[in-house]
Amino acid sequence: MPGKHSEKVALTISADKLRNVAGAFKGTSDPYAIVTLFAADKDQKPVVLGKTEVIKNTLNPQFNTVIEMDYEFGKLLHFQIAIYDEIRKAKTDKAMGSAVFEVGAILGSKGNVRAKRLKKGGVIFARIDKKRKVRSGDLTLHLLGYKLKNVEGMFSKSDPFFEIHAETAKDIFAKLVYRSKHIQNNLNPRWDPVTIDLDRMCDGDKDKAVRISVFDYEKSGRHVIMGSVTTSVNSLIAAKTHAGTGDLKSIDTSRALQLKKKSRASGQLVVAAAAVRNVPTPQPPKSNSDAEINLPVSMAEVSLDDTEEEINLGSGYAAAPTFVDYLSGGCEINTCVAIDFTGSNGDPRKPGTLHYIHRDGVSLNCYEKAITALVGILSEYDTDKLFPVYGFGAKYGGGGKNCFLLL
Repeated sequence: MPGKHSEKVALTISADKLRNVAGAFKGTSDPYAIVTLFAADKDQKPVVLGKTEVIKNTLNPQFNTVIEMDYEFGKLLHFQIAIYDEIRKAKTDKAMGSAVFEVGAILGSKGNVRAKRLKKGGVIFARIDKKRKVRSGDLTLHLLGYKLKNVEGMFSKSDPFFEIHAETAKDIFAKLVYRSKHIQNNLNPRWDPVTIDLDRMCDGDKDKAVRISVFDYEKSGRHVIMGSVTTSVNSLIAAKTHAGTGDLKSIDTSRALQLKKKSRASGQLVVAAAAVRNVPTPQPPKSNSDAEINLPVSMAEVSLDDTEEEINLGSGYAAAPTFVDYLSGGCEINTCVAIDFTGSNGDPRKPGTLHYIHRDGVSLNCYEKAITALVGILSEYDTDKLFPVYGFGAKYGGGGKNCFLLL
């Protein structure tokens, strides 16, 4: 059960240089991932949170599936990402590797991304993003390719598909938002219309950069880039134009997006449709209608002249930022500890006093318990993993010291 102060976060997964377990002469593995949440208490059981899509013939998958979970600051939340090779004609799929992550450690890492190296070879990347409480809406998008440059060779044509990635300057890798189906032997493809969550695509910011890349599909999984363009939701909407009736000459390319490969033109993307839909209407806070309200004046004394100026709240009411908001916005945390050495702590040689060091070497005094509990949590979010320790209120060297370095 999610806690009172928990909030939704979204996990996206990718991997690089996985070990091929398909077997000799059987091609390349078809990986997918399963995410399992570990039990927080002994009386609980692990819970499978979700499974990604299967990506054919690749050892470097970028999964499009988003796995959601509830996270509460201060509570450790461990989960396992296990990657398998789908074997259609076998009873069980082959394991390709697994790794355990902790949500707080990911949020404390650069770009909200953490990587784990697998024993069988390869690396798993886990990324955590905050799930917005109020959705920004959806983008309905219909793209056409126009005179794409063939990369297949002289005797055949490319099989193009496109991917959309969200991009920010702080990202270690760009987040995959959408991957289309490929269209065989066509340099002027008409891909199917698609609906994309704006929160996932651009965090609700319609001017935020996104990258659209077109690839030539290969059964081996080694898809060949045909060209790419950086744009935004607002730019896509502005580029919407007449897509024609099927004849290439009827397509209006005056607003088409120019694809480039190694700084050279490699075709165009025509935006046949682009519109933002399903934008929620902001709702004012609910009032307690059952409570008795004492009015300072009678209703008869209220006139239209007494009303304040109306304020346009935009897409929603501003909410107080949460801990995840600060981390996602680039806030850096440095943990340091200060210990009170004043006489009020008692004689450290006597059991029960705050600074008493237990002889068993296991039991902790009050300061040690507090430091272990707090730093154990904050250390996951610390930027440099260095923890300076200071003391104050001590008397040594012939005088009182109000601030001195311990470690």
